[in-house]
Amino acid sequence: MNEVLAVAWATGSSVTEITGRSDVRARVRCVARATGDATMKAMHAELIHFLEVDAFLDEMGVPEPA
Repeated sequence: MNEVLAVAWATGSSVTEITGRSDVRARVRCVARATGDATMKAMHAELIHFLEVDAFLDEMGVPEPA
């Protein structure tokens, strides 16, 4: 799984896009206001990406910083 995460990060993709499965993506609901040139689609994609990385680190037992 570490390799999948590295490939996702390097390509700007999400783990879901590479593996085709995500519990995180199914649970995320996003309501925000876009500013500047940001679009809701881009903000949602970034949110999913970071939440998937967080879920991956939790699964690997990496503790949160103090």
